[in-house]
Amino acid sequence: MNKINGLPTLSDKSIDLCISDIPFNVNLQSSKKKNEPKHRNINPDKITYKDNKNNYLDWCKSWFIQLERICNGIVLQIGEKNISMWCKIKKPKGYAFRLKPNSKTLSPIAYRNLISTLIFYGKTNRMNNNFFDYFVFSGFLRKNAKHKNLIHPCPLRYKFWEDLIKRLKPKSVIDPFIGSGTTAEVCLNLGIPYIGYEISPIYKQDMDLRIIGSNLSKSGLKYWFKKKLLLGI
Repeated sequence: MNKINGLPTLSDKSIDLCISDIPFNVNLQSSKKKNEPKHRNINPDKITYKDNKNNYLDWCKSWFIQLERICNGIVLQIGEKNISMWCKIKKPKGYAFRLKPNSKTLSPIAYRNLISTLIFYGKTNRMNNNFFDYFVFSGFLRKNAKHKNLIHPCPLRYKFWEDLIKRLKPKSVIDPFIGSGTTAEVCLNLGIPYIGYEISPIYKQDMDLRIIGSNLSKSGLKYWFKKKLLLGI
C-alpha cells in the first residue's frame, strides 16, 4: 500500500462512498482462438488480466481497514468465490446480486450462468428495486459494445454501474481499483466528485477514451479544492 500518495493520506470520513469492482484473485486466461485474426480484430492490444495475489486475504484486510476509516459506506463487487472469505473479514450489512445471462463463468457445471455479488458495509442508501438484467457483450456481441476498443479485458458494464451509483446517491466517491475507468466516467456524467486509484499505467488510455465527451464542468473539482482548503492539505 502506498503510504505517501495512497489511502493512508486521506482523512477520516472524508468520502461518502467507496464503490469498486475489486480484483477477484482469479487470472483471466486467453483462449487459443483469441490469437486468430478474426478474434483479434476487435482490439489487437487486448491484454490478459492477471490479478492473483499472494496472501490475498491479508491484502484485502489491509485496504479494507483504510476504507472503513475513510468512507461512510462501502460497496464491493467481490466475485462469487470470495463470498465466504469476506464474511470472515467482516460480516456485510447486506448483499445484492446481479444476474449476468450471457457471461462466461469459471464453473465446470454452468458455463453461462453467472451472478455478480455485491456486499455492503456502513451507511448506504437503500436501492429499493432489484437490478435490471444487463446483457453482457461477449463473443461477437462485443463488436456492438460501447467500449469495445478498451485494453482492459473485463471493463464494467456502464449502464449497470450507472444504475447502481444513481440508486445509492453518494455525495462523493472513491474507487481504489478504478481499472478502465467506469466509475470515473459515471461520476463525471452524474456530477459526483470522485477519486480513483490504478497501479497499471497502461489503463490510462482506457480512461482517456472514457472521459472524452464527459461533462467535465460537473466533475466535482471545486468540491475537492474546497475540501483541500478545509483540511489544510
